Amino acid sequence: MDDITNPVLRALIAQTLPKDVSMVFFSPAINPNSIVNRHHARDEDVPINPGEKLIYNIMSGESDLILKAMDLLLKNNPAGFNLNCGCPRGKIQTAGRNPCGVALMERPDLVAQIIREAKKVFPCIHFSVKIRIGVKRDIPKLLSFCGMVQEQGADALILHPRTGEEQFTRPVDNGLYNQVRQTLTIPLVGNGDVLDDEEALALKQRYGLNGVMIGRGALAHPCIFRAIALRLQGERTRSFLEEPMMTWDERRDFLLQYLTGLNERYGEALTLKRFRLFCEWFRRGMEFGLVLRGPLVKAKSLHEMQDAIQKFFFTNKKQILSLV
Repeated sequence: MDDITNPVLRALIAQTLPKDVSMVFFSPAINPNSIVNRHHARDEDVPINPGEKLIYNIMSGESDLILKAMDLLLKNNPAGFNLNCGCPRGKIQTAGRNPCGVALMERPDLVAQIIREAKKVFPCIHFSVKIRIGVKRDIPKLLSFCGMVQEQGADALILHPRTGEEQFTRPVDNGLYNQVRQTLTIPLVGNGDVLDDEEALALKQRYGLNGVMIGRGALAHPCIFRAIALRLQGERTRSFLEEPMMTWDERRDFLLQYLTGLNERYGEALTLKRFRLFCEWFRRGMEFGLVLRGPLVKAKSLHEMQDAIQKFFFTNKKQILSLV
């Protein structure tokens, strides 16, 4: 997720996991032109934390640039690459000389060429494709596209079951997983509106998915992956409402650690901007979260941010405890 996913956040999330559990992260969308020509490449797009499994998420419809960028990025030892055919933002779809994002699904010939050439040049490198239903809803066209992705040699398919036109305005159509699953033998990963650990496991089991990708849900609940791991191990059996994925104190400590980590890496000005953006999502996962927004918007320095967080959690923790 652009301007949010970065090495600091990924490292903090990884630290919440049980020691015997690992996970795969995806980078924000990377424009291969910025990698090849070494301009406007945001620092958080490229670095990989020690021991981290990171898949570079490529946003482009230009196969020559993609191959050149992959060659340059391989020095970082990524876990693989993903071709993003799912981003619904209008300005993304028309970027470059070829369509991009979900608009690429209107050019299956071009996607086929990108997959085919990537697997020919880098046959041992994991290469997945992330899609939506399409720009518009056309199920036969979707199934044909999925079959093409597999035939050209992609190693996995990630499906967000909404159309590009729907953006995030309608519920995901999870029933499509069954139809797509019947088309594929390669791994199928589900994505979209997964907000808690129970839902993640239910989605995987109900539709026979090989994995679940979580984006916005992890911003509201950064410990969602820990909760999933514990549920898989049988150590977490109660519902999210009975047992929240993060305690009140864990949320406070996570915010403070993230704020400090961002400042150490990016400096105060950029930290304040990106921290506020993250908190727009984070606050949605906790009681009284909207109350936190005002002080963070008004904060003009790192110190004021830290004070606002401490005050918010101290004040509202007493209110929450009084309700228990």
